[in-house]
Amino acid sequence: MTSGDDPNSYAKNSNRQKVAADRAKAVVLEAIIENLEVEEKTPISSKFQIADLGCATGPNTFFAVNTIIEAVTQSSN
Repeated sequence: MTSGDDPNSYAKNSNRQKVAADRAKAVVLEAIIENLEVEEKTPISSKFQIADLGCATGPNTFFAVNTIIEAVTQSSN
């Protein structure tokens, strides 16, 4: 795969990965919400890190990270 927007790019050839991420979204949300413990008085120095080990040039990166952020936000409410 090549980066960019040409016919052979990941952005143009990653629909199967997007479908898989769509199907897994509910499971990922549920797992994070059930297992992440967020305390209101957590020190500012505490960190929550996310690593996306996929292709950084396509739109699926944003979808996956957005799903995780959505779950963390729901957990903290």
